[in-house]
Formats: sequence, C-alpha cells, structure tokens
Amino acid sequence: MSLQVSRRALVACRRPLTGTLPLRICASSSSHAHEEHHSPSEDASQYSKEGFGSPFWRNAILLSIVGVAVYKYAPEPSSDAYLTRWINLYCRPASYWLDINARNTAQREEITMANLILSEGKTSKIHRFRDVHALESKSPFNNGVGMNVDISDLVVRVE
Repeated sequence: MSLQVSRRALVACRRPLTGTLPLRICASSSSHAHEEHHSPSEDASQYSKEGFGSPFWRNAILLSIVGVAVYKYAPEPSSDAYLTRWINLYCRPASYWLDINARNTAQREEITMANLILSEGKTSKIHRFRDVHALESKSPFNNGVGMNVDISDLVVRVE
C-alpha cells in the first residue's frame, strides 16, 4: 500500500507544470532569479550551541539541586514547624466546618420537604355548586307532602 502511494507521489512530481501554469509565472522575472546561489555550507543563519550547557539543562540541574537541598534540610513533619503554624493561622477549626455542614444539611432537608409537598399537592375534594343562588331560588310550591327541606341552617362556603 505504501509503495503505491510513494509511486503516485513520484509520478506527480515528475509531471511538467508548464501546461497548467501561465507563462508569466514560469518566467524568470522573480527576485529569486537574480540572487547569487549559495551552497549549504555558506548558510548565513547562526544556530545556538547544542549540548548539556544550554540554558534548559542548566536550569534543570539547578532545580534538581535545590529540590534535593530542600528535601534534606527541611524540618521534620510536626505541628511545631513554621509552615504548619502559618497554614494553621489561616485555617478554620474543624468544628466550624461541621456546623456549616449540619446547617446546610438541615436547609437542604427543608427545601426537599417543601418540594415534596408542592409536587404531591392536590386540590381538596370539595363539591362546589356552579350557581350558588340556585339554593335560594327553589320554589316552595309544587312540593309533595314531606318534601320540604329545611335549609335555614345551611351556610354556603365561599373561598
């Protein structure tokens, strides 16, 4: 597969471009045509010296020496070390964080209960009359014996 790809690339490189490009571009009117041709040994650019004396390697060695010195001469881990005391100066005690966590948990529980009440809430099952005045407009006439209903103590709830 790679042989076919390289063969196609070689054939594409050998094709003349004069048929596809205008003659003006192919003409030697560019500024490169009048320059002197330099050999690769006469390259004008200067490169920095490569080796273990470069700034990268120098910094890497110095950093490793400083790291070893800090590890060797650092104080032993205890609560009396300067750095530990300085960190503890700006830290809050554990009881402070426990109080905040307990308060947050209680607030979350209240919010959860409120959400539960709101999500499971339903309207009350009260039968409501569409026309409340219909109770008062009942005709006392045309009722059979024993059909009179006393509605004098009836109280209509209006919400």
